[in-house]
Amino acid sequence: MKPFRFLICLILLVACAPIGIDQVRMLPPTETHHVAQLPPAWTDTPMAVEIPEKTSTPTASAEAATATSTMAPVTPDPNAAQILFMQTGECTAMSISTSGGSVTPLTLTPPADCASSKISPNGEQIAYFGESQNTTIFLANVDGSEATTLVQIEHFEVEDLLMPALDLIWSPKGRWLAVVSESAYLTRYADLYLIEPDGSRELQYVAQGPIDPFSSPWVSWSPDEKWLTYYCLISYMGSEPDSIPIVQRVTDSHYNVIQHFDGFFPGNHFEWSPDSKSLAIIFEMVPFSLSEGEIPQDQQGMTIATPSTGEETKHKFVLLPTLGATNGWGVWDGRFGIHWAPDGNSFLALQRQSQTLSILNADGTLRNTVLSIPAVPLEAGWSPDGEWIYYITASGSLEIVRPDGTDLRTLANGVAAGSIVWK
Repeated sequence: MKPFRFLICLILLVACAPIGIDQVRMLPPTETHHVAQLPPAWTDTPMAVEIPEKTSTPTASAEAATATSTMAPVTPDPNAAQILFMQTGECTAMSISTSGGSVTPLTLTPPADCASSKISPNGEQIAYFGESQNTTIFLANVDGSEATTLVQIEHFEVEDLLMPALDLIWSPKGRWLAVVSESAYLTRYADLYLIEPDGSRELQYVAQGPIDPFSSPWVSWSPDEKWLTYYCLISYMGSEPDSIPIVQRVTDSHYNVIQHFDGFFPGNHFEWSPDSKSLAIIFEMVPFSLSEGEIPQDQQGMTIATPSTGEETKHKFVLLPTLGATNGWGVWDGRFGIHWAPDGNSFLALQRQSQTLSILNADGTLRNTVLSIPAVPLEAGWSPDGEWIYYITASGSLEIVRPDGTDLRTLANGVAAGSIVWK
């Protein structure tokens, strides 16, 4: 058997008790634990990996021409979908129709002390923390009324130590609120807590260790709210700590490690499938195990990882088109990531050099280009019905466009990233 030419370490992971850099600790090799275990480098038992068949990679000109989109005149439609968002620098919720028209303020009485706020998925509440009271999470109606204290962020180990909040992330159906706070021990990292906004459960620390603040977003929820993903600081058997992607079940904290290959850049964007069964992430070049035979090594791909209730995740690798580049590395922007279409059959991605939004088929081939934009957007995604692609420009403008690149519309300015809710 030709040995794999990439090294995957056998690791056993535990939650880390934070005491400086020693916050990262490991189980001895003989200790048994229920969490993810990666196969040894020279085993005769192959991983659960599907290797794609050799296919020709189409170029951009072969499959699609770059769409030329212009701002289309629109007539306001009272039946059109509404997009809710937070105004940049202010804890004010706003609403705009996809058909255009005037922006409508929803928060009539903005909180007096508010540093950051997020709209609940049903559009009825806002969660926020203050400038001066940044260790306290508040809830209010979306119009600003009936503001109440939800919880103070008490450190999970140090008594009477309150931690400043960094971000809030609602789960897709609004059952949970993820609270990201500063870490008491590692200034480059953060802590992750969960709370139920109805107050039925107390704040609970849930991460397997300090989470990486350079990943975007901090936390990604599965649509069914059963799993969340984040990057965690973990050490490999005595090595220096590294930022490792974790997928964790919410109810009991069981977790899997998404396998960490050469060429895989920590911090790349995770995206869950609409059915909550898999998540996708771009890696920067094909792992060495897929470079055997005629499969090129210097080419980007996409990992489709399926978490399980057992110890391992199943990984499927999909090669991405090189678009005529002599070296396929870096064609697709991993930080922008892969954004799954609502039908689960295609993805929104960004060509790095040309800043072109593009749609890829599930097999990695190029379906069509959408349009070119001046810079990497702060946020992007799909409308729930798949009829629109939206993105927030680097300057904070909310724009929508049809998947074929037509009907481009600028709806609003001063839009805060991470605050979009479709109604």
